[in-house]
Amino acid sequence: MKKLLLITATLSMMTSGVMAQNIYVGVGAGIEMVEDLDNGVHGELSVGTVFPNNFGIEGKLTKSISKPEDTQGSDSITADIFTASVFATYSHRLSPELTLMPKVGFSSYSTDIELKIGGATGSDDDSNVNVAFGLDVKYDMNPETSLYVGYTVFKPEFNNNKFDSSHVSFGVQQKF
Repeated sequence: MKKLLLITATLSMMTSGVMAQNIYVGVGAGIEMVEDLDNGVHGELSVGTVFPNNFGIEGKLTKSISKPEDTQGSDSITADIFTASVFATYSHRLSPELTLMPKVGFSSYSTDIELKIGGATGSDDDSNVNVAFGLDVKYDMNPETSLYVGYTVFKPEFNNNKFDSSHVSFGVQQKF
């Protein structure tokens, strides 16, 4: 339910007439780093806008492609992660082509865990909303298309245990 409200609020804000002239859509991939697990790979989709005063809003969805895991002999733990995030952003031009964009917001962080110990298997899932923050660097290839690289930190919980998670992402954005 939290994810649905977060996504609905983001989409309604981004489709308002005030923002219609500066909308961008991005698609990318990256490395998914979770405390005590080997890195995984995620895919991502983002939609955002930048206001004339350089402040903006961005919604981002990410999903595990290659899941973070840890294996010790025949025992393993695997995490399947989905995030739905809304960020407040600020775009600072470093040059005509290069933009620095810090962001802070909230993320719905959903984790499905699969555990294998010997011949036995088990699974569990949890989701929660937490603060997330990060920094993107964008390079404008032309007025409509940008390449980006970013770093985002999440502070999720799993069964009331906090752990560290972060994404290093890269991709392309198209402005409309």
